[in-house]
Amino acid sequence: MKGDDYPELPPGLLEKAPEHLAFHEREFRTGSLPEIRLIALRDAIVLCAWYRVAPPKWIADAVTDLCYKQIEADRRPGRLGSYRARFRQHRIHMIRWATVKHLRENCRERAKTWDDAYSEASRELRRTIAQGSEEAMAASYKLFRKNSFMKLIEKDSGMAALSNTAREYFEARHVLLDMDRFFHK
Repeated sequence: MKGDDYPELPPGLLEKAPEHLAFHEREFRTGSLPEIRLIALRDAIVLCAWYRVAPPKWIADAVTDLCYKQIEADRRPGRLGSYRARFRQHRIHMIRWATVKHLRENCRERAKTWDDAYSEASRELRRTIAQGSEEAMAASYKLFRKNSFMKLIEKDSGMAALSNTAREYFEARHVLLDMDRFFHK
């Protein structure tokens, strides 16, 4: 089956969706082998698509747990080797961008020039995982301003919305930089 090519449901089958999903949930929860659990999860997801119903919470939770286990199992070395390391670096660039943008747009008394903004951002982020030199702040700012989501905000909502986004990210920087929170530790 590809894309939207699921067959039409025979009469009366949609009413059996809860019963069929309950069967797969039992298989998933009681399966003695990991393969049985994964097959039950896969079959439940396919049934949801076939029945055109939203997946129940147990499926969303199982898929989320499976993703996090895969992320945790990714143990390649290096600053950008694993998914977790890349996610961490993305967050660092994002918070540096937000700090520079917020200081430059919303705190003109502290950051009259771009160099001032980089310097203030460096001071502001001391003792966080996003700390770095003025040059690091400038590099992260220039890299992250090319982010497709930021470009979309600017295009659809304007510079004021982008400044507001930067302020919100800046204010939430400690939460956004808490990597363990994102990886259930």
